[in-house]
Amino acid sequence: MKHILITITCFLTFSTISLSQSKLTKYEKVKVHIIDLETSCCDAWKNKNSEWFQTNTTEEFISINSNGISTKSEVIESIHDCDLKRVNLEDIEFVRIQDEEVIMTYIANQEGYCSKKKLTSKLRVRVNYVKHDNKWLRDLHIVLPSKD
Repeated sequence: MKHILITITCFLTFSTISLSQSKLTKYEKVKVHIIDLETSCCDAWKNKNSEWFQTNTTEEFISINSNGISTKSEVIESIHDCDLKRVNLEDIEFVRIQDEEVIMTYIANQEGYCSKKKLTSKLRVRVNYVKHDNKWLRDLHIVLPSKD
């Protein structure tokens, strides 16, 4: 009887550890995927690839910045007015709100022009991704000048 109790205890302990490790692994996979998506978004903007935004944003997507609020179609139209030389992401924070929604914040360091106006070189960005039909899509993008 004592042997059975020890076996059951060990089984439950290892099962709990295994489940928490697989959950962590799933979380980390989502985090890496979202960071890769956001990096490819920056590359798409730099390369004026409007197809990326058509494919990787929700129909309800909005972007909020110092110029106001833009819809998905307005963002897609504005890509060609920009000449982005460089952008990199740092200080990335990631929060999984629920299984199908995440928020990521980061500092974007950039160099370039939009509508012949020099871009703010350092920005605080907040982006919301949601999962639709088993695919992660950008749903909300908020950009503020960084206070640093």
